[in-house]
Amino acid sequence: MLRSEGLFVRLAEGHAAGITVVTPNRRLSQSLQSEFDAHQAIRGLTAWEAPDILPFGAFVERLWEDALYSPIGEMSGSNLPMLLTPAQEQRLWEEILAGSELLAVPQAAAQCREAWRLLHAWQRGCRCLQSLVQRISAQDEGRGRLCSLARSGFDFPE
Repeated sequence: MLRSEGLFVRLAEGHAAGITVVTPNRRLSQSLQSEFDAHQAIRGLTAWEAPDILPFGAFVERLWEDALYSPIGEMSGSNLPMLLTPAQEQRLWEEILAGSELLAVPQAAAQCREAWRLLHAWQRGCRCLQSLVQRISAQDEGRGRLCSLARSGFDFPE
């Protein structure tokens, strides 16, 4: 793992160096940005290029937009997976949980949505969620909609 000093030296090279730091959340991105600014100020600089430090969600959005407007995205046309809005994610989770015996499906769906986001942001979700999908499918085919949705467009990388 790269220490702060080494990271800040590399970030100081600017965008030409092609370095992007991805953090699990906005708060950590802002904190790292503040630390970098303090580091640059201690070095006696009065101006510097802002480092490329992004929370996971913003990084995914950037990658999607880059793919959309790249030659690959233009060639694939509508084959590029859709980037869901928070409302679309909520609706998808509500559909998954519909028919369950939960009393508060919208609230449970919101918690599932947030858990999914956190697991992926901290790079812990893939195997755990894949296992969950398999268990849901095995328990009740009616609620196995998550599996069919997963197979039809959601990848579970290793």
